[in-house]
Amino acid sequence: MKHLVTRYFYLSSVNLALLGAAAILGVMWDQLLVSPLPDPLDKLVHLCYFAALTVILYRLMNKNIIPAFLCAFALGILGECLHGLLTSDPIQVMDFVANGLGVTATVSLMGLIRSESEALQRCIARSEHDLRPIRIKEPVQGPRRFMSPLNR
Repeated sequence: MKHLVTRYFYLSSVNLALLGAAAILGVMWDQLLVSPLPDPLDKLVHLCYFAALTVILYRLMNKNIIPAFLCAFALGILGECLHGLLTSDPIQVMDFVANGLGVTATVSLMGLIRSESEALQRCIARSEHDLRPIRIKEPVQGPRRFMSPLNR
């Protein structure tokens, strides 16, 4: 059981504090505001909140992108359904879209950053990071100046 927890979750006090703060902010958001936000700003808040929640879940889930994506996406759907059932506000489809867009954009950005850093680490490990310009002494001439599988 301990192996399962350490493999899939990185339980630290910072990660748990961030997750707790995100949960409290998500639950208490309507009570913190005196008046409701205008519609475009409300959707931006949804997008930013679920982007931050995705980053927190990514850290908590030992930097596994797919479980963080699935968990954040499920929380977005579940949160909006519960919001519609427990409050007098109607369920808005654009809230679902803003939640999903925040999660998807964050996961895409994290995946891009991760793949670029892994590619850079592979290049450094193979010592292919020498980017000095190469001076060609004599130009290659003749029919075999372009090597292709057909010319071999």
